[in-house]
Amino acid sequence: MPSNDGPSAAHRQLIDHAARHNLVVTAKRLEIWRRAGLLPGNVPGGGLGRGRGSTSSPSPESFDLVLALARRAGRGKRPTDLALLLFADGHPVPEATVRAAFRGAVDALVLPGVGIRVHVQR
Repeated sequence: MPSNDGPSAAHRQLIDHAARHNLVVTAKRLEIWRRAGLLPGNVPGGGLGRGRGSTSSPSPESFDLVLALARRAGRGKRPTDLALLLFADGHPVPEATVRAAFRGAVDALVLPGVGIRVHVQR
């Protein structure tokens, strides 16, 4: 029976792809990016049979996105920051993710010197 220790084969492909480009990516980081809507889910590949689970592989666009995310990620950069940076770089970021990131950035604005907080009408 396969073990649940370590990254899945699909995650391993993305981690290895990043490593070939001298970038460090972890399975935990991949999951954070996926939950934030920055990285698409894996493509199901079918069952292994006899109760041995199933396979999946990264979507084709995931390979370029992982490189872009790894290059842009860093200490203090939130997933919303990355969403806006990737969008500005022309990467395929879902519209809902970009809108939420933009709203969050604008809602947090405070105009210096006047003490006015900016709020976006939703």
